[in-house]
Amino acid sequence: AYPFGFGLGYGDFTLEDLQTSSSLNERFFEVRVGIANRGLHQSFTVVQVYAGKASPLASECTRVLVGFARSSRLPPGQFTSVSVRCRLDPLARWESKSDQFCVTRGWYKIAASRYEGDADAIVKVIPVQQVRWTVKTSDRFA
Repeated sequence: AYPFGFGLGYGDFTLEDLQTSSSLNERFFEVRVGIANRGLHQSFTVVQVYAGKASPLASECTRVLVGFARSSRLPPGQFTSVSVRCRLDPLARWESKSDQFCVTRGWYKIAASRYEGDADAIVKVIPVQQVRWTVKTSDRFA
């Protein structure tokens, strides 16, 4: 069995240089990751971005997929970067008192990888401010 997102392509990719904001305070954010094709064939890869609290409680997920993007076809020995649009939704909890989704304040790990469990994932720990948003559903049930 292969891990989630594991690709059986012809390229041999390495991820380098994860860049994102120094802190997150909005629902959506961008991650930029450098990729290099170290293989012998032209190919593409998919960059996956995971996030989770740096020190999660027992009731919290250690990490969840928050975004992914496919690279362009890259010749052997070439380097490019991929921009991944990510969202905090999978980390949010519903607060019935405020009728809002909320991601709690704290330190979060942002990891760029080629597949789930990638030992070569690039990890950055950044602060996340409390983020809240509302999803309007009243029109749908009227």
